[in-house]
Formats: sequence, C-alpha cells, structure tokens
Amino acid sequence: MGWLILGGLTALVSFVAFIYIRNTPSGIGLMPYGRGAAKVGITSQPPTRSTKFKLLGHLWVVFGIYGAT
Repeated sequence: MGWLILGGLTALVSFVAFIYIRNTPSGIGLMPYGRGAAKVGITSQPPTRSTKFKLLGHLWVVFGIYGAT
C-alpha cells in the first residue's frame, strides 16, 4: 500500500510540474537570447591559437587531477 501512495504522489507532482514549468522563453513572457535590440560596438573575434591551447591546458589539469584521485 505504501508504494501505491508513493506512486500516486510522484504522479501528482509530475503532473503539476508539467503544467507549470515552461521550456520556452515565450512561455513565460520573455524574449529568446539574440532577439533583442542590436548591440552596437560589440564584435566577436574567433578564438586564437593561444586561447585554444589555454583551454586545452585547463582541461588537461582538471582531468589529470580527477584521474589521479
């Protein structure tokens, strides 16, 4: 009987979450990123070779620490 109650509560919470949680910004009255006013003066530059190696070095350190422990 306890599992039946637990299953019912789980189904009820899932149903309430399904009703109230929205996946899209428009579902809660917001605009998606990039759909606002144009930003003037901000330019994006492609990553350089040094930034790529810096990221690779950071990943190597992190994975090395986790692999050693």
